[in-house]
Amino acid sequence: MKKIILLLLWSCVAFGQGVKPTGAWLPVHVKWQHAPLSVNPKLETAATMVLYFDENSRFALIGGVVLRAPNHLTISHGDGQVVSLGEWDGHLPGQVKYRLVSRTVALNGETLPGPWREEKLASTPKGYLLFEGKLYRHVEDLEPSVRDLLQGTSTL
Repeated sequence: MKKIILLLLWSCVAFGQGVKPTGAWLPVHVKWQHAPLSVNPKLETAATMVLYFDENSRFALIGGVVLRAPNHLTISHGDGQVVSLGEWDGHLPGQVKYRLVSRTVALNGETLPGPWREEKLASTPKGYLLFEGKLYRHVEDLEPSVRDLLQGTSTL
C-alpha cells in the first residue's frame, strides 16, 4: 500500500513539473526521405520547422532542411532557411511572440523584419509541445547546429 501511495505522489510531482521548453524541438511527424545511395546510403533529409528556446526565454522558429544520419542531426547549410526570432512568456500554457528576420531567398516586395506574430504554446502529458497545431518533441542532438545557425542574429 505504501508503494502505491509513493508511486502516485511521485507521478503527481512528475506530471506537475511538466515540460520545460529549452533547446531544439522537431515535429513528431517528420517525413524523412532517403538521400541517393551514391551520396550516402545512411543519410535522410526532411524539410521541416524547428523550434528553439534558450535559457533566457528567447525563441526561434527555423524552416529548413534537417539532415539525419546515425547518431547525428544537423540543419543543412546548403539549403534555404527561413528564420523567425522572438520570445516566449516562460509559461506553459503560454504565448510565443516572434517575427520573420531572414530568408535565404527573398520574396519580391517583402520587408524584413516582418510583422510580429503571436501563437499559443502548450505541453502534453507525454512531454511534447503543441505549437501552431503540431506536436513537437525535444531533440538534444540538433541543438549545436541550431546555435551555430543563430550565431550573430540580433535576438539570440
